[in-house]
Amino acid sequence: MAHLGCIEEKYSPLAHLASIVCPWWMNPGDVILGMLSFALDVGGDESRPVYTVAGFGSSEQDWRSFSELWSERLRQEGITYFRAVEAAHFREQFQPFHDRPDREVWRKRLFEDLMDILKRHVYRKFGCSIINDALKKMDDDVTEEFSLSAYSLAGRTTEKTIRQWILSEWTKTTPVVIVFEAGDKGIGKLQKRLTEDGCFPPTFRPKKDTPGKDGIIEYGYVPLQAADWLAYELSIAVRQIDAGEVEEIAQLRWPMQQFHSTLGEPGVYGTENIKELEMNLKTTQEILKWEKSAGLDHLRAKRRRAASG
Repeated sequence: MAHLGCIEEKYSPLAHLASIVCPWWMNPGDVILGMLSFALDVGGDESRPVYTVAGFGSSEQDWRSFSELWSERLRQEGITYFRAVEAAHFREQFQPFHDRPDREVWRKRLFEDLMDILKRHVYRKFGCSIINDALKKMDDDVTEEFSLSAYSLAGRTTEKTIRQWILSEWTKTTPVVIVFEAGDKGIGKLQKRLTEDGCFPPTFRPKKDTPGKDGIIEYGYVPLQAADWLAYELSIAVRQIDAGEVEEIAQLRWPMQQFHSTLGEPGVYGTENIKELEMNLKTTQEILKWEKSAGLDHLRAKRRRAASG
């Protein structure tokens, strides 16, 4: 694959991301070759049984190849971007195919091709699902104190898993960028949680080319479309498993069966996990109060990071 410098006339979202994470003393062109990028998106919302943040990690080079092949396969069908819920219900981009007599066969063939492209380019899947009813039972003073929501908790937990994987499989100096889908509700709490805990600074991008109010186009970060698919299917799978509807992998939907074979084990915050987290956070609250009364406020940030894991 050509280096970024060979494509001067074309905007590259990955090159832009590299410029963000690149130290002043390094050339972005060198950084981009060794950079790991993680695309994370949301599945479900807080009104549904399950809320998920999930996605994949890969290198800049492999994401570039993925984006080219993925976009070309969609273009062959006259589709400009992929969104799982639209594909599942033949809406928006998939609406023109709704009345085809062979629509299920057509969609399965497209899914197989997209899944093949995805599996050949991603290194690992990451994710965290929240059982919303369990989180809603947490005391308001705790969620307010620690800026907790389904999004911030799932996003922060996923970032932690990514960090642990990097430390175990890569090096501490590996350039890393984490990209979340722009526009999802609750970004403020997620940013605050990640910032206070000293996490990788998040970047927010659209998954498809999006014109601004001034007409300037913000180019889509195509790997987010793969993350969207995983998050959508993972939310469904967790809901089915939690409801006792699924007991083995073979009972999952076809896309989730395929995702299951990809390296990585997304986690779930169920009722007992949320109770344990709340107990730990309440203990931290008491310690923070004591530190404040003792004039040890400088320890608060460190304590918060430890509490959040």
